[in-house]
Amino acid sequence: MDLIKVLFVVLFVLPLNTMQAQKMNDTIYISEDSLKLMNPNVPDYINEEFSKGIVRLDSATNFWYPVEKKTIYFLDRKQVSPLVMRDTSAVIRSIREYDPKASTFIFGEKARNGILIFESKNKDNQFKLNGKIDCYYNGNPIMLFTFKGYKINTVDTAIVRNGEFYFEGKEYLADEAVITTGNYPEKVKSANVILERGIINVDMRDSLTSASGTPLNDTILAYDKDMKDYSSKFDKLQTDLNNKIITEDNFETQKNELINEKYLTRANYVKRNISNVVGEIIFKKDVMKSDIINFPFLEEIYASISDDVKSDRDVIRAMGMRDEYINENKLQKQSVSERYTDFEIQTPSGESRKLSDYVGKAEYLFIDFWASWCGPCIADIPKIKKAYEKYRGKGLEVLGVSIDNSEESWKEALKRIDAPWDQVIVKKNTESLVREMYHFKGIPYSILLDKDGYIIEVGLRGYTLEKILDEKR
Repeated sequence: MDLIKVLFVVLFVLPLNTMQAQKMNDTIYISEDSLKLMNPNVPDYINEEFSKGIVRLDSATNFWYPVEKKTIYFLDRKQVSPLVMRDTSAVIRSIREYDPKASTFIFGEKARNGILIFESKNKDNQFKLNGKIDCYYNGNPIMLFTFKGYKINTVDTAIVRNGEFYFEGKEYLADEAVITTGNYPEKVKSANVILERGIINVDMRDSLTSASGTPLNDTILAYDKDMKDYSSKFDKLQTDLNNKIITEDNFETQKNELINEKYLTRANYVKRNISNVVGEIIFKKDVMKSDIINFPFLEEIYASISDDVKSDRDVIRAMGMRDEYINENKLQKQSVSERYTDFEIQTPSGESRKLSDYVGKAEYLFIDFWASWCGPCIADIPKIKKAYEKYRGKGLEVLGVSIDNSEESWKEALKRIDAPWDQVIVKKNTESLVREMYHFKGIPYSILLDKDGYIIEVGLRGYTLEKILDEKR
């Protein structure tokens, strides 16, 4: 679910609905387990009725009995009055699975020692959602939102009791729904769920929430687990490299294999679910937001998705970004064999220079565009350093070119990084011009020049720089 939707709910909708929800405390939502009336773990709603003198517990049988022969009614797992039952008698059916031996009454209900349980007819397309959450939220309203496009479609409210809550309603498969409770700046908890027909179990007790019990929710859960497993594999691979269990070559090979495997797994999930909301969720949430640039199956999947998904504003924006990237990449490749374009720069001591002051001093000049705020840029510096130390006396020089807007931030970063080559920063207000000149938007980005100032490689990272130089020797 889009983060904007969750933030809108937390910041604006929840505070407005808290007062209303507090007035709804007489509406009692119960779970499947709560209908097993001999369960010794008595739920709150029975305790409340007991305190009011409406029901009593027979210690010999563990059965709950109505006091003064008053009858307790439940319709669709909500406690209701007899008047409601008379008004809705045409649309109820008996629940035989609870007590098939019980007597049949006038409306087809099943009696259990004074507690009558009903369920509406034609509920085959209904969802029943049993939720668990930290008992910290006991007594709090918890809200279920569905969305239509980027607007709230429906809102339902329940009360958390004994760390549990319950919702039910008509199946809704247009988009993920959001369950949320708590008011910012206090502790807020939310979970995504697909309101698919059947019994859904939502667990919000851990930092990672989950929804399961129906085919679509189980598929999303399996997908999330697979993606988490890939993250663990990447972490282990990085740890093995740091501990020198594997070489840099092996690390790069295994990393690329994992990336390709992850791409294929993600693509297969989308393809298998292209006609349902799961495929749309994965496509919009993950492919469009994290893999849009490099995802090798994008064109194939995009051709098969529905027109509704294609017209989604986030999808349109993401596809536009991909088109820009493809064009940018094309221009970068076309720049190979062209001569460099000069631009003004400044040293840490404040001296004005030009790129041309550094070109032609060595057989190769590696120009590394970076910034103090760019994590991947700084992470790549040790790998550049490895190539630099290997080839420094053999014709390689490196020039770090910062595109920081803040000279102060750049100088602070220089104190933290170990980069024993010349460092400069682009002149103020020329950063966009330099990006356009060399056809890049994202960093890290690099170009490799020969002694005559011709571009011979673009887009190298530290590891690939070393390999390129190895090949040229």
